[in-house]
Amino acid sequence: MRAEVSISGLRALFFDVFGTLVDWRTSIARESAAILHPQGIGLDWPAFADAWRAEYQPGMEEVRNGTIPFSKLDVLHRRNLERSCRALV
Repeated sequence: MRAEVSISGLRALFFDVFGTLVDWRTSIARESAAILHPQGIGLDWPAFADAWRAEYQPGMEEVRNGTIPFSKLDVLHRRNLERSCRALV
């Protein structure tokens, strides 16, 4: 049975899509391979994407505890990417 819901007065709907509706892992692995493999870099691309993603919470914790100042998420992602790349060499 379907419940009737009144949407009068409804002004906004919010969705958390990062990691839920967005397949970040597959696209990072696919695009990294497409760009880097022709340059002679061979990696386990899904593992690379996982390693980059694994830096997310530690990076956020540095912001939360004041080790680093508030930063835009794009800046944190770049920083985490650089950390992940250093771990590969």
